[in-house]
Amino acid sequence: MSGSWHPCDPHDAPDRMIVTTAQINRMDLGGTTLLTGLQGILAAHIQADAMLGPLLLLNAITSHVPVVEQICRTAGEDRSRVLIFATEFVEFCGWLFQDAGDFACATKWTNRALDYALELGDPRVTAYVLMRKSNIATESGDPGHGLTLANAALATAPRLTPRLRAVILRQRLHAHALLPYTDDQHQFQRDVELALAEVNDSLGQEESDRAGYCTPAYIEMEIGASLLRAGRAHDALPVLQAHHSRGLDPMQARDRALGLARLATAYAALGEREQACQVAVEAVQAVGTIRSWRVGTQLNALEAALSPWSGDRSVEEVRGKVRAAAKAPWPTPN
Repeated sequence: MSGSWHPCDPHDAPDRMIVTTAQINRMDLGGTTLLTGLQGILAAHIQADAMLGPLLLLNAITSHVPVVEQICRTAGEDRSRVLIFATEFVEFCGWLFQDAGDFACATKWTNRALDYALELGDPRVTAYVLMRKSNIATESGDPGHGLTLANAALATAPRLTPRLRAVILRQRLHAHALLPYTDDQHQFQRDVELALAEVNDSLGQEESDRAGYCTPAYIEMEIGASLLRAGRAHDALPVLQAHHSRGLDPMQARDRALGLARLATAYAALGEREQACQVAVEAVQAVGTIRSWRVGTQLNALEAALSPWSGDRSVEEVRGKVRAAAKAPWPTPN
């Protein structure tokens, strides 16, 4: 044998089998074994997203969508269980695209999730997906529509869990904060109090729902963000400080980076230069390899908030680090 031997890369094999969507559509994918496996895949990707952000996961998770859709088409007596999973799976696809900054694809997948939720007929699942649609509308620049969708999600409030009510109220706060006019400030403050009360009640909640991430610390961070967006940095700061003092879950790396960036922005908005710079450096360190539109947007706001001290060399150094973290190279989503 001449030449050097090297292992065969299976991707180089010209006759390797690639299953197409058309082939999947002809398969009978009923039964619970496949569904159980896909549930494990989804759970693993949800945890990876919390640590890394969406971009490294998009191709992998969307590659399973044809299988999920075919399971829905061929589901028999287990259809409700299949629809519950399908709603969660495609809604997660929508979240990944949202945090990659692709709001058109985020809307597409979340609309698909709503279709499945309406067929399922579970008010809790439907309310959660409406909240997600509200979140996408608000972050893509349409807080008025976001507010309407949040109100629709709360239309069945008595049938929801405390945790679901808390996460929807938090989203309504975001929409209110971004409206270009002064809305009902009494309602805004009432929503703050209600969200905190609901999330505290949820600590004794035994029923499962889609909002397992909605903890008191999470709600504090989100309320602080709403106050910051509404131009109320003085009110936002103690809330964000309280969130930070709780000690952040190391498995929620994106939320840690986001919370630090928001806290630093609040300090800067109030003229607290040293604290702002100190926390800004922590935020940059926390970002690491996370690639998240939401984190990047907050870092851009932080960099702008530090601009009043642009003549200060030490502040400029921090601003440079923040700017670099916000503009870290992003692969283009397919």
